[in-house]
Amino acid sequence: MVFGGSAQRCATATPPASDSCVTGGQTDGYRSGDNSACDATHASPLLCDTSAGGGTGYPHGPRVARSCRCQHYHDLYAPPQQRTDGCGQPAGYVVNGTRDYAQGHLHRASRARRSKHPLVTFGYFSMVISLAYHIPLTRRKERGKCPHKNFAAMILMKINNVELIEVFVPYIAPIRNVGHSDWEHTIVKVHTDEGLVGLGEIWSPSDAIEQSVDGLIGKDPLMMDLENASPPWQSALYDIVAQAKEVPVWRLIGDKVRDKVAVAYWSCHMTPEETAKEAEKAAARGFTVHKLKAQANDIVRQAELMTKATEGVDYAIRVDPNCGFKYPTTAARLARELAPYNIECFEDPVEKENFNVAWYSLLRHKTDIPQALHLSDPYNVLRAVKGDAVDRFNISGNVATVKRCAAIAEAAGCPIWLQTAGLCLGIHAAFSTHLQATLPNDLLACDELPFVRDNDLIGGSLEFVAGHFIVPTRNGLGITLDADAVAHYRTR
Repeated sequence: MVFGGSAQRCATATPPASDSCVTGGQTDGYRSGDNSACDATHASPLLCDTSAGGGTGYPHGPRVARSCRCQHYHDLYAPPQQRTDGCGQPAGYVVNGTRDYAQGHLHRASRARRSKHPLVTFGYFSMVISLAYHIPLTRRKERGKCPHKNFAAMILMKINNVELIEVFVPYIAPIRNVGHSDWEHTIVKVHTDEGLVGLGEIWSPSDAIEQSVDGLIGKDPLMMDLENASPPWQSALYDIVAQAKEVPVWRLIGDKVRDKVAVAYWSCHMTPEETAKEAEKAAARGFTVHKLKAQANDIVRQAELMTKATEGVDYAIRVDPNCGFKYPTTAARLARELAPYNIECFEDPVEKENFNVAWYSLLRHKTDIPQALHLSDPYNVLRAVKGDAVDRFNISGNVATVKRCAAIAEAAGCPIWLQTAGLCLGIHAAFSTHLQATLPNDLLACDELPFVRDNDLIGGSLEFVAGHFIVPTRNGLGITLDADAVAHYRTR
């Protein structure tokens, strides 16, 4: 499904014969002018065609500064007749063989000089700063690389179409055989007029996000609020901007504090025997934490068989009954029975409707097993800390929410792990890995679980080694969509 259409690239406009972009006379070798016409002609006044004229007052001769959309400072000292804009077209706005340089600043400066106004100092200062900025860029270009090659294009980059690809990728056999609930994922490919494509995914049919597509067409990803964007668009937008800036996504989020991210294995509720088999296979692959969708009637037996199946391995069990232990009395009893086993924590063991902090605080002080809460609201994270109700957190949400929650948890000395998508495919697992690479917290094994499905749809390009995702180093998300796999599992 494709939305939007091709966007027209910006082209340098040809000025009228009576070009009002350069007006006035020449004072001490500088040209003055009115920038208003240039603003009207070009997409942005910051990218308009401006340059410095030669004359007796400028020691360096003709000079070219910025041009519409894509002037790359390639012809800094080129003779006027040889100058072109970045598209290879003759440079416009030429008067008497020169182009007006930094029109706004120098216009103000020359007027101030004539009137002995103190702003003359500002005019000279602006010119010096401009010289100091542009000359090094030109020298870098002479060495074979222009750092601003894509800068002007990035400023004007627009989203011109969005593809929605609905897929259904089944669970692996042990989970599929017990009939755990499942539905479609939607992969999004956000295209820009610069040829960049950003990837995202959401565990939802495409119908649920179609209505939000129109709001993206024509937008500039560089000007959007990335941290507060919602899935699946957040991943795709970060991917585009990171590719445009030629950095990995984590560089846009923060400083990288780790090169790999621990991952927990996961099982829905199965018989204790099946769960033990899964634990044995997971331990052989390097996992050290196993999250269980637990039930009160057989969790103790599951822990017993899992411990035997992974004997000799430091293999912890994360017990998540989805509030199924219901009351603190039940949870406290099970905690005593599970004491002989390596239980990492209880996650959401009892009811938390209206966020019952008192129950979790009571349970925390009645058991030795750490208590964890799965939250996505910074306010509730703060309430849990203030209520002495938690030892660690499972955090969900977009980048902004995760950062806020993580900051509170870090201040309270509580470890965290992330579950921003859970039973996801490889695209979101990669995005979460970039985010986790920047969190300074005591970070536990995450719940991003593409390996519980038959295919991650990225051909394994998110590297997995000994229970860890390796943080990508390539630009953008640093992964590659497997087109053949997508076609195989596509439903719409």
